[in-house]
Amino acid sequence: KDFSVKENGELKCQMYETLKSNTLLWEQYRAIKKIANHHDVTIYNATSGGALDEFALVNLDDLFINNHE
Repeated sequence: KDFSVKENGELKCQMYETLKSNTLLWEQYRAIKKIANHHDVTIYNATSGGALDEFALVNLDDLFINNHE
């Protein structure tokens, strides 16, 4: 289900608002990355199929493999 569309198929908000909102969100991600880098912290993106490219992509399942076998 597309959260941006009403039950009748109409858009809940105009594309301009959606793009503006996404721009603000990406600016926040970049600010978080800058702060993390300043403190020698690395943030990884472990989402599946997302578009977030500010952080290095990793496979979530690989983070939980037991290496003590």
